Amino acid sequence: QAEFKARQQSILDIATKEYNDGTRPKKPEFHDDFALLAKANLTIPADQIEYLVKKTIASTKADFYLLKLTRIMALSPGQYDEEVKFTFNSLNGAWMSKGDEKGVFWSENHIIMWHSCSMILFKVGGIPLPEGWRERIIFYLKDKIDIGFYEFFSPTYYPYSLAGLLNLHDFAIDPEIKELARKATLRLLKDFVLMTTEDGIFRSATGRLTNIELFTNTTKNEQQGQISALLGLGSAALPSVSSDFSGPSFGFLATSDIDVGEILAERTYSVNKIVNIGRSIKEFRQNATAALTNKRDRVTMAWSMGQYFHPDTAYELFDNIDHYDLWENKEFGFFSPIQWIGPRIARIVSIYTENFFSASILNGEIAIWRNGGAMLTSLQNGYFRGMRSPAQQQPFLALAGPASVFTLASGDFNPTFSKRKYVQSQFPHIKQNSNVALLLYNPTRDIIVFLKSSLPVSLYWPSDLFSEDIMTNNWKIARHEQSYVAMWVPCLDDKDGYIVCTGEKQVWASVVGTNETHGSFDNFTQIVSNSAPVISSGKCLMATLAVDGQEVSIDKWCRDFGAGNKALTVAISYVVVTLVAAILLYLRHRRTNNMPLGEEPGFFFGVMPRSVIRFMLGVLFYFVTFPILVFAFAVGFYGDGSPAAIAISIIGVVTIIVLHAIFVWYSRKKHKERQRSTKEKIVSE
Repeated sequence: QAEFKARQQSILDIATKEYNDGTRPKKPEFHDDFALLAKANLTIPADQIEYLVKKTIASTKADFYLLKLTRIMALSPGQYDEEVKFTFNSLNGAWMSKGDEKGVFWSENHIIMWHSCSMILFKVGGIPLPEGWRERIIFYLKDKIDIGFYEFFSPTYYPYSLAGLLNLHDFAIDPEIKELARKATLRLLKDFVLMTTEDGIFRSATGRLTNIELFTNTTKNEQQGQISALLGLGSAALPSVSSDFSGPSFGFLATSDIDVGEILAERTYSVNKIVNIGRSIKEFRQNATAALTNKRDRVTMAWSMGQYFHPDTAYELFDNIDHYDLWENKEFGFFSPIQWIGPRIARIVSIYTENFFSASILNGEIAIWRNGGAMLTSLQNGYFRGMRSPAQQQPFLALAGPASVFTLASGDFNPTFSKRKYVQSQFPHIKQNSNVALLLYNPTRDIIVFLKSSLPVSLYWPSDLFSEDIMTNNWKIARHEQSYVAMWVPCLDDKDGYIVCTGEKQVWASVVGTNETHGSFDNFTQIVSNSAPVISSGKCLMATLAVDGQEVSIDKWCRDFGAGNKALTVAISYVVVTLVAAILLYLRHRRTNNMPLGEEPGFFFGVMPRSVIRFMLGVLFYFVTFPILVFAFAVGFYGDGSPAAIAISIIGVVTIIVLHAIFVWYSRKKHKERQRSTKEKIVSE
């Protein structure tokens, strides 16, 4: 803690020096050091305050900037109160309100930022807290302390969540909330420290990442200031506070009174472990029901773990959007054209489109191996394997110094890798033992049929960051100084400087190491290049890799048929069966016209009247009853499999049998009446 305090003071000294000697940026849009200036009792230029006020009011994510304004409000009471209160009063409030077209309150980072801003505005500005504030924030903090952060290891959002937590901890009035904020902050910092190498690089498999550029540029980014302040690591141990990589939480961490001594003392040079983060939807619902009295708060808080258009939560999504009238909100604009389907149909639609949207449930089992400047991390247990990837997630990443190495499944071949669209068409099945990982790509039928152009898998391999870089026996092997990385590639197709493999089924592998674990780079190269995955591919895909004393196997991964293909199969079956029914009904109609007196028609199709119109009505009957059957089985067998869904299936089957029986009974009755009428006519003649 003493070293951390010394780094904090050094950062404040640098900020003061830059302010006094005029080297601090004077452009109106600069605001990275506001917290530092307020802590040092230095006056922030009025034009920069004005710029941030306007930016906050105009933004759809106002809390990103209100966070900084409320912190300087708390650090310098009375000096910026009016500007900050004016800003807040120009917004639509600090929590969900009906018809809000701009605000975003519901993801994990937004929840803590808005709640911490509300607390400071209440404490310093006398603005009332939103209804339910205390209940929500206590639930949120306890959830983080218990299972970590759903946006796990996120280079994009950890800094924002940290800034919100520090605001809450540093200025909380309620002792219980202050203590919970302390524990939650340390939990986040512990994760941050765990995933930071000795070279000061924070990169790993992650739950949320907005821009792939954050992976491709590891030496100058938003986390470097935070790493420098917390650990004293990185290319600039004490960066200029006016640098463009200080990040949103840099000034917050440098001005906080939190004690981080315990997590710094726990940091180890090497790591080899499995970390579990998050919880199931069922467990989340149980906890939320017990802790939150407001039903709407339970649904909104659930969105923080990605419970959006997922089969288990699509009903709640549409219901909550409808309740708050958020159809015009930018974040839900995608659903606006289909709002008419309602919550119940939304759930059915989500079942059949799951492979195309893959609403993320932000939990997982992450394997971590780290030594010095090398690290290997991956999501285990077949996380979304074969499916269109959850938004903003990265399942695998290897590090050697500042060089990130990862695969990306996408049909976007932009020569500038960082400009490619960061939406992956599929996730691999990954198994990692220590410093060795095996990756299998085997997309569902949905992906193959509907997204075939997105099947190729590219390898990001930043050759310009390596000290040595070789290719041997399908292994790309490189080092950055004393950190090593290797990737087994299933093809050698080089497109614009990147390996791109196009097969439907692909096997990749990765090995990392350092001079401390493997000695020389030549020795590492020899160990790796003498091995290769043993692959068995047919209907199912299997692979085993024995290398570096590790054996990693993925057994019998059979391709999933896919919910979309199930829906397509059901639809085709429905059309075929209906056409067959119509043909047989027509043949029965013709046969009935020539049926000898006294002959009874069969039960299955009954007898169709001679009238063409009534015949078509009979065909329409099958167009009505068959969808009932399809719907019943769809809910029962492709839904959640609950007793209620199965009961609906049984009711649907019984319903069609009963309706058909009534139809046949009526047809036979009419046939007998016609026969009787014919007999009477013959007798009378």
